[in-house]
Amino acid sequence: MLTIVFVMLKLCDKITWSWWWVLSPLWIAAAIVLIIIVIFAAIETKIEMEEEKRGIFRSKPAGEWERRLKEMKEKQEGK
Repeated sequence: MLTIVFVMLKLCDKITWSWWWVLSPLWIAAAIVLIIIVIFAAIETKIEMEEEKRGIFRSKPAGEWERRLKEMKEKQEGK
């Protein structure tokens, strides 16, 4: 909504801001969303690393479980 107001003011020559500032509500909002996504991705990666250290595995496709079980059996047998 704020972007529309700024664009209208710019087009009617009521403000003399550069287009960067007129469109700033768009790119500032996009930057905030991007920062939030990066933070959540970092947290998720940290959680996955901690779970992997503890031997906790999240659900995986059936083929992945079979492969993992086979690897574990081979380790136990000493291959």
